[in-house]
Amino acid sequence: MVSMLLNNQPKQFLTARLEIASVFALDLSLFVIFLIGFYIFSGSLTTARSVILLLSAVYLINSVQGWIRIFGRVSLASRIDAEWMKKIFFFSKHALLNNIGMNVYNQSNPVIIGLLMDATAVAVFGSAMVFIQFFYMMGEAFNMIVFPLTSNESRSGGFARAAGIYEKYLSYMLIIFFPASFILVAFPGTLLDLLYAGKYNGTEAVTVLRLIGIWGLVAPFVRLLGSVVNGMERPDLLAATVLISATSNIAL
Repeated sequence: MVSMLLNNQPKQFLTARLEIASVFALDLSLFVIFLIGFYIFSGSLTTARSVILLLSAVYLINSVQGWIRIFGRVSLASRIDAEWMKKIFFFSKHALLNNIGMNVYNQSNPVIIGLLMDATAVAVFGSAMVFIQFFYMMGEAFNMIVFPLTSNESRSGGFARAAGIYEKYLSYMLIIFFPASFILVAFPGTLLDLLYAGKYNGTEAVTVLRLIGIWGLVAPFVRLLGSVVNGMERPDLLAATVLISATSNIAL
């Protein structure tokens, strides 16, 4: 948690200043460092502790890169007033609820499947859910652009300007998400063969993959709306929506 927190701060600083290329470079570096670490220590990654240690080391190395990039640009002696602290507390409180809701939403399915069925069913489900990471990564990439842009533009243009940003970037997301969703729906068995050498083809993973593809057609509308709502300084609405979705997912 500490390594991830340290890793996240420089990226938040760069995102707020719309330095998207720098954020992308840091994320790419994180991925490369992980691959190198995995290649070097793959033989010793036999326990959860060893995996956590590797991930922590990777995040710490990437954190150093990030802090070096913003060195000299962050002032720790800035004056902090009560109004500023209220805004930070308001946003942080609801951001925490949002993160809790998202974690519950994402982890509830494998937990419930494990309780009601067995470990094999969890493995089958997990094999398909790997592909959902594409939609998550693309959503986060758009969030890095839309969130700060909405925050800046909505102050002068209000709701109309925020709605314009939503409509503009929604079309971009659909252009990317639609082909990906089509491939998941039309060729789930082929994708599973490519990634798992036929191990999960013919199982329920095929159905899960098709459902992910269908979900990918709806995801841009919801994901981008969350970024716009956050940018309009209403994290409370987003947190409430995520908590309701998480609760509904468990109930259903």
